[in-house]
Amino acid sequence: EEVVETEEMTNEDTKVSSDSSNVETMETEDNTAETEGDKFASLDEEFKTKMEAKVAEAEEKAKEAEDKYLRTHADFDNIKKRLEKEKYQAIDYASEKFAKDLLSTMDTLEMALQSANGEANPSE
Repeated sequence: EEVVETEEMTNEDTKVSSDSSNVETMETEDNTAETEGDKFASLDEEFKTKMEAKVAEAEEKAKEAEDKYLRTHADFDNIKKRLEKEKYQAIDYASEKFAKDLLSTMDTLEMALQSANGEANPSE
């Protein structure tokens, strides 16, 4: 009976020892979980900071691109207006030159008509 009791006591001691090991293991796992949670929290903060920096950089690039677009669009409108103005000036200049050329021709024709009329009038 003593041998049986000793074995039972040894089994109970092992159970108690095993239970206390489980408690220690659980506490260690809890501490590890907290440490890993802290790791993940710091990783999350680090990731968040990096992403915020990337978002800020992307916003800055978008703002620069929009500014460049607006400037290019304004330059295009200015060039368009300038070319339109130059076109009308060229038309006016061509019309003016044409009119001056016609004036000399008209003057010559008028003088020819007057000369022809002057010759025709004395014979009547």
